[in-house]
Amino acid sequence: LYATRPYEQVKGSADALYEKWATAADENIRKGSFSQFKKNLKGIVRDFDALPLRDIKKPKVGVVGEILVKYHPTANNDIVSVIENEGGEAVVLDLLDFFLYGMYSKEFNYRHLSGTYQAMMMNKAAIAVIELFRKPPHHL
Repeated sequence: LYATRPYEQVKGSADALYEKWATAADENIRKGSFSQFKKNLKGIVRDFDALPLRDIKKPKVGVVGEILVKYHPTANNDIVSVIENEGGEAVVLDLLDFFLYGMYSKEFNYRHLSGTYQAMMMNKAAIAVIELFRKPPHHL
């Protein structure tokens, strides 16, 4: 959404696609269908790729900081809208990377600090599951 909305030809079209797919994802989470998850991913990519965009370049502005400030519009004074309204493209790292960072650190803790083997292995298993879901849809 953030990489598309600043370039949309029709204002509001990226938000409409986002709402469509957020509703579909919410329903899929309630039902828990992995095959529907894969279909949704392909549909999201297809629809956003097909959205007519303006052929312009905007400066990319990274949003960094404490987790709540990065991801919660009320906590950060809706910084993404400010960036977009000022002519930029907001770049916010995905939330999963934040959690994966903590999971990957468990191996370092085990090998160099006071971490446990069990914690390291549990986190490695969780990383494998998360990475499975992050694969491109054609690999699922």
